[in-house]
Amino acid sequence: MVALPDGTRVHVLESGPADGEPVLLLSGWGGSAYLYRPNIAPLARTGLRVIAPELRGHGLSDKPVDAHVYGTPAMITHAMAVMDALGVDRAAIVGQSMAGRIALGIALEQPARVSKLALISAVGTGPVHGAALLAFIPSGAYHLVEPLVSRLVFRLVLDRAYGRAGRASRRDLEEYYAQTADPNYLRAVWSLLREFDWRALPDSDFEKLRMPVLFMTGERDHVIGHDRLEMLAKRMRDARVVIVPRAGHLVNEEAPEPSNRALVDFLAEK
Repeated sequence: MVALPDGTRVHVLESGPADGEPVLLLSGWGGSAYLYRPNIAPLARTGLRVIAPELRGHGLSDKPVDAHVYGTPAMITHAMAVMDALGVDRAAIVGQSMAGRIALGIALEQPARVSKLALISAVGTGPVHGAALLAFIPSGAYHLVEPLVSRLVFRLVLDRAYGRAGRASRRDLEEYYAQTADPNYLRAVWSLLREFDWRALPDSDFEKLRMPVLFMTGERDHVIGHDRLEMLAKRMRDARVVIVPRAGHLVNEEAPEPSNRALVDFLAEK
């Protein structure tokens, strides 16, 4: 557990040599460092210092009840505070889904802190299907939704997030559902739904990125569209696209072998 200056405690997993080049693995909305369980060891074996922090609202980290701390600028600032607390001035950052947008924010606001950027099914790269409906959900609806959340709901979400390359196991379901033991977890993810900016960024923002960028997604990602990735990559200084066949939104979890190959090749490249 790492304590930030604002008092927030953040749960962090680390692997690999302490003096290795740091790489941050940031998981998306509602997830935890468990998302990266197939990826941490392969990356650490290459000599990287692999760091998987669970950003506030997730995993075993603190979950403040103030909704405003879950807005996009606040989450970007929070992620950089985590880097500071870990003594990481500059790192390769891997961001999945919502955390992809956070990683993009760091790269755009503080580019000197990002050596490489790997965006996995990242918010900001394309439209999030159904995100426009969030504006019509009243804030008080949380009290109606909370009692309905169950293992069945988590199973439906996982099934939607997977493609056809694999399926979440019962163990996976229990690991993700375990977060609900914290009474503030559901409120935190609800606040993220309402406060976070789920819109795609303009092309011009991607053209500003000077560090190497990897776009990776699953062919059957039903959450975020990936039609513009090839176009974006062509307009950027150093970018590549990997689309994993049959995989879905949680591509690095569902299809670890091709995902690890892409990540290792990208992060090891000088």
